[in-house]
Amino acid sequence: MPLPTGGAPTILQALAVRDLALIDRLEVPFGPGLNVLTGETGAGKSLLLDALALALGARAHAELVREGAESAAVDALFSVPAESPAAEAADADADGTLLLQREVSKDGRSVSRLNGHLCTAGQLRAVGERLVDVHGQGDQQRLLLPASQAELLDLYAGEEAAHLLREVADGRARLQAIEAELVRLHGDPRERERQYDLLAFAREEIDAANPHAGEDEELAARRSLLQHAERLHTAAADAYEELYASERAVADRLGRIVRELGELTGADPRLRAMTEPLESALVEVEETAHALRRYRDELSFEPGELERVQERWELLQRLRRKYGDTVAEVLAHRERAAAELAGWEEAEAAIARLEAARAAAADDLRAVCGSLSALRAACAARLETAVQGELAALGMAGARLGVRVMAEEPGGPRGADRVEFMWAANVGEPERPLQRAASGGELSRAMLALKVVLTAADPVPVLVFDEVDAGIGGRAAQAVADRLATLAADHQVFCVTHLATIAAMADVHLAVRKRERGGRTLVEIERLDDSGRRDEIARMLSGGGEAANQHAEELLRRRRGASAG
Repeated sequence: MPLPTGGAPTILQALAVRDLALIDRLEVPFGPGLNVLTGETGAGKSLLLDALALALGARAHAELVREGAESAAVDALFSVPAESPAAEAADADADGTLLLQREVSKDGRSVSRLNGHLCTAGQLRAVGERLVDVHGQGDQQRLLLPASQAELLDLYAGEEAAHLLREVADGRARLQAIEAELVRLHGDPRERERQYDLLAFAREEIDAANPHAGEDEELAARRSLLQHAERLHTAAADAYEELYASERAVADRLGRIVRELGELTGADPRLRAMTEPLESALVEVEETAHALRRYRDELSFEPGELERVQERWELLQRLRRKYGDTVAEVLAHRERAAAELAGWEEAEAAIARLEAARAAAADDLRAVCGSLSALRAACAARLETAVQGELAALGMAGARLGVRVMAEEPGGPRGADRVEFMWAANVGEPERPLQRAASGGELSRAMLALKVVLTAADPVPVLVFDEVDAGIGGRAAQAVADRLATLAADHQVFCVTHLATIAAMADVHLAVRKRERGGRTLVEIERLDDSGRRDEIARMLSGGGEAANQHAEELLRRRRGASAG
């Protein structure tokens, strides 16, 4: 059966599970409001929460795979409004659905998907944290993390705290940018001095040589000419003699041939075709000979010129080895060095300006952090009072949740405070840090009390409570049920419970049972109708019977009346 789509926004619509521990195949539809899971002890109620946790990116273990199966898989389908942070983070479909999928093979490897696209377990977890808050006795809950405690207090403080936190973030970014620029300008003083000396030396060395672009090529050509001057002069002179000036010069002999053939063209006109190329050759030989004579005469050199050219060429070679492959690059290096030196010479003024800006930015940040600290201190007292009332209603009249706001140096993303929740379970006991003092049941009810107080500000739409009713009954149980119903007015709430009072408050009631099929134990989940709810609540009251049925009917009738009112 395909998972349903559409439905109310920001809820877990359905969970499909395959081959996970004692689950063969399950497709469980949920609804808005309070979803309750009930069943005998050991029936596998928490297994459904384990499946949800896996879909939300929890650590995967090979032991989760059902015996005999190659892999286990969980699909969690959410309906998410477009403006939800989770929708933005996970690119929800246009119809507002978001599908989180996880498959674990029997060798322990897992595959994660968001709306059918492969992703990492970390990405799945990041989206899941925006969708679901799980509170169970065995979990490392957000409530125990100092950062989460500060976040909860800031949520209670409302928009004013959010505004101040944005100002803290802006102030920190501004201060960090100034400090980064100061580090760049200051650097290591010794390294800075060494770099300055290197740049100054380069500029002075290049200026002393005073090269011009292309000079290296000009010198290379002149150097080659000077090195071969004698051979060039001799070759040009000899060629001129042979071509034009000697007794048997090529020009004279070629001229006689042209004249003799020319005199015979009257006798045989065919000779004209052979004489004309020779006439052209004679002209070329004479012109070349004259050019060679001029070249020979122009080959004049000053004494010592080769040495001077050689020295200059070697000087440019040294510059090229140090500063660039060509003289043009050497000159470009000189300009860069000069520009950087000029910038460094102005750095002291810039550093002074930046240090003044840093002091002002630090003062501004301290002022904002001070305002945030004052707001937190005021809200901490109000939060303690509000939670105290909820704890009393939950059967923990002697318990106290203290909220400490302790000053720290500004610099953290949440300002200059460390927020810590303290706990004392009974009158007369000293408060100790919550994570070390509260038991699992106390911690669940503390979170429930906080959630009720913070319900309007809490951005996480789906809340899961695993046996929040541990160790309570009577009026306290009804108080827990009422608080869960209050939360369910603004959130989708899941609760694993053993109390009929809580089960009767459900908008959706799911019964978890174990069955034996083909010699294997299976976990099955049934969404109960009114008749099934009455029977299940009667079982929870006293195992069944007429009196239990009547009591169950009374609880359900009271719930229907409260809903109608």
